[in-house]
Order: sequence, then structure tokens, then C-alpha cells
Amino acid sequence: MQAKRQVIFFILLNVCLFAGMVAFNYIIDPFCIFHKPIFKKPIFLGHEVFMNLGQIETFLKKTDDYDTILLGTSHTENFLADEITQALKSKGTLKLCLSGGYPVELEAIVQKALTTGKVKNIVWGFELFQFILPAYTPHESRIFPYHLYKNKLPLLFDARVLRSSLKLLLLHYELKNIKFSWHYNNTLSSVYFYHNLPCIFDMHKRFVAPDTLKKSRDTRYHYDIFKCPNWDTTFSAIDTHLIPIIEAHPEIQFYIPIIPYSWIYFVSKGFENTEKIILCQRYLCKRASAFKNTRLYAFHTCQFPHNLANYYNETHYHPDINRYVLYAIQNNRHRLTMENLEQHEQAMIENLKAFEIKDAYPHMDSLEDIIRQEEAKSSPLDKPLLSHK
Repeated sequence: MQAKRQVIFFILLNVCLFAGMVAFNYIIDPFCIFHKPIFKKPIFLGHEVFMNLGQIETFLKKTDDYDTILLGTSHTENFLADEITQALKSKGTLKLCLSGGYPVELEAIVQKALTTGKVKNIVWGFELFQFILPAYTPHESRIFPYHLYKNKLPLLFDARVLRSSLKLLLLHYELKNIKFSWHYNNTLSSVYFYHNLPCIFDMHKRFVAPDTLKKSRDTRYHYDIFKCPNWDTTFSAIDTHLIPIIEAHPEIQFYIPIIPYSWIYFVSKGFENTEKIILCQRYLCKRASAFKNTRLYAFHTCQFPHNLANYYNETHYHPDINRYVLYAIQNNRHRLTMENLEQHEQAMIENLKAFEIKDAYPHMDSLEDIIRQEEAKSSPLDKPLLSHK
């Protein structure tokens, strides 16, 4: 009899603990998946996979405050949502970024957002190197929870959510001692923003340190004999994870800025990598140009990729580059079309051949600097298009 009571007590205890965890996760809801933040001073956690789902479920689906989404990898995290809203004159913007996001993962996020019927604009920061990968390539170090994007209820008894609920509770009551970082932020506009992190400044200092520059100069590939590839190829990731979305939603405007890597990325990787990047960009242009609701933007005819002071590493750049991308979208500049594709490729290769690694990069270009640089150029590639076709 005593043993029976102990078994019943053990079962009831576990039921109560389980019910308590579910209730606690629902009330705190650290990723806003079930409701808006319960605290007056909200803290948005930087677990992008879950936080993106929360933004879709609570802020996009349940309100009429947003009609624009930002999609992309870590290169898009330094956009501010409010600045995108201002540039597009939209209702509001949600940042659905995913650091290192593979095409199949980004497709899952955007498809979830589209189920709300609220999306009118999509800004998709397009990372060519990711779309070189074959369709459905899984991330090598992350298991994306596709099932949770179909059914969110299992998150109520997820141990990761419980840990995040406890963390959020502690952060709220110790807010004065907490510095917002990559993993915590207090506005949706700046969620995932990382420019102000100390580790980013340290990364930048190492990237432009004299020893690093010398090593890069000694080991770089020289492009004097490089020629633009004169063949075409297809890229299944574009055909599978991007084009069907554009084709299925003619009512949505797609703005697709191609991520502007620094030139040192190209000279450190070699000819084959550069050929793939050019061919992928060419295929993207050919496929996307068939749709009136899509605009491509390319920036490798600009001056700023030459200045390594603008970058933290070979591909990641400071927020004024993001702001210039929005400036280009707002002013219809740097459009990539089938009419100027060949000219753009030739200018891109000329810039690549002219790139030299300097001894030092003391000045980081501001948004105003970049605008002045591009306004002073006479190339029609950098001028605004008269047509918004």
C-alpha cells in the first residue's frame, strides 16, 4: 500500500511539474510566440529561429502594424527595421534574419510569414555564396525546427524555452546591470543588431591590423589574367527556394539587394569561387528579371568595397553600408537588370583587378561619404533608373 501511494505521489508530482513548466513558459513566453511581452520594458532575445517565429505569430499575424519583412543572413542583422519602413514608406517592418541561414531555412521562415496574408514587401538580403549550394542543403551545424513552424505547441514543454524563460525573468529584474548585446535587445527595430558589441570592434581591429593586411597581401590571388566566364549554368537553390515564392505572390514587392562582400574576399578565395559568384548573380538576374514585382540591386561597382575599414571581416560590414543599401532602394539606384548585366559584370571585374591591399585603412566611410562617392561617378550603372519596372 505504501509503495502504491509513492507511485501515485510520484506521478502527481511529475504532472504538476509538467503543468507548471507549461504554464510558466506560456506566461513568460520569452520569444513572444503566444503573446506580446508581459513586461513594460520588453527584452527580445536573440535566438533567431524562435524569435522569428514569435515575430510572425504575435506581431505580424495578430496585429495590423506590419506589412514588410526583412529576410537574410547575419549580413542583414545591422539593418534597423524602422529605417526600412521609412525607406519603403510601409506600415512597419519585422526583421526575420537568420545568421548563416541556408536557402531552405530562409524559405521556411518566409513561407511561415506568408501564411498570415499580411506581407506586402519583402527585402531579401541575397547572399550569393549560400545560393551556390544545391537545393535543400541542410545546415552543417544546426537542425532547423521545421516542425515547430507548423505546430508551435511543443514549445510550451521545451527545455530550451524554459531556460530562456528563466533567463528573461532574471534579466528583467536585473535590467540595470545588463548591457544589451547580440542576445538581448529592447526594441524589435534593433533586434539582432550587433555593431555595438565589443567583440565586433575587436574583430574589426584584427581584420585591418598591419600584420593581417601583410599576410593577406602575400597570399592573395592576382586577377590580371582573370576573364569573365562566358558560359552559363543553373543553380537549383534559386529555382527551388526563391523563384517559386516570387512567382506565387505577384501582389508582393520583392527588393533583393545582393550582399556586397569586400574585394579581399574575392582575392583570398581564388578564380573558381569568383566564377561561381558571377555565374550565380547572372542566373539570379535572368530568373528574377522575368517578374515585374522583383527588383535586384548590386553594389560591386561602388567604391566602398575597396575600403576595408568598412568591414569587420571579409564579408560583414558596418551599418552605414546597410543604410546605403536602403538609400539605393529608396532612390532606385544600383539596379541590376538584364539590360545592364554584362556591363555590370565587366565593371565588377575591372574593380576586382584594380583592388590593392593597402598598409592601413584609417577611415570608415559614413553614409554621407558613400553617397558623395557615388554621386561623383559618371557610370550609368550607379545612376538612378528612370523606370521602376
